[in-house]
Amino acid sequence: MKRLLCVMIVLTALLLSACRPSHALFTTRAASSDQNTAVEKQIDRKTRLYDDARLLTDNQRTTVSTMLDYMSNKRGIDITAAVIDTTGGAEALGYARFLYDRRGYGYQGTADGILFLLAHKDRTVAICTAGRCANIYSDEVVKSMFGEITPLLTDEDFAGAICTYAKLANDLYNNKASANMIN
Repeated sequence: MKRLLCVMIVLTALLLSACRPSHALFTTRAASSDQNTAVEKQIDRKTRLYDDARLLTDNQRTTVSTMLDYMSNKRGIDITAAVIDTTGGAEALGYARFLYDRRGYGYQGTADGILFLLAHKDRTVAICTAGRCANIYSDEVVKSMFGEITPLLTDEDFAGAICTYAKLANDLYNNKASANMIN
């Protein structure tokens, strides 16, 4: 048991070390959840990381995917990310919800999860929530997440931004769950 715990601690330390801090500015755009004008594509769910824009290296993709899987299983929610070139004119939040649904995200048959969308050429980002995560990640919480993610995006540290998002999603879920158990 001690060996398994040590392996998990080392794995977590390695994953978190891939997230290096940096500073700059990246534009975020609010979006209406009612609008979805995205052109539908056939998308198969393969991983919690969808890097259609191919902005991450193979090593970064492996590290980020492992981190998303680990934190998702730890919390019992799907913590996912999508990196695309463009939303094709659709609002970022609507497109994020489209991808979340289309890829079949939601933890073990539930709708529970959160998705970070980065539309690189549009220079927009969005975070959508589903199921019980909608109550955990309020608009205020999502706004605070963007405050920490934006500097990394400005420096084009996309893997770092996704790692930071995943760590924040994990930590904020833990804090909210703890607060609900106390109240």
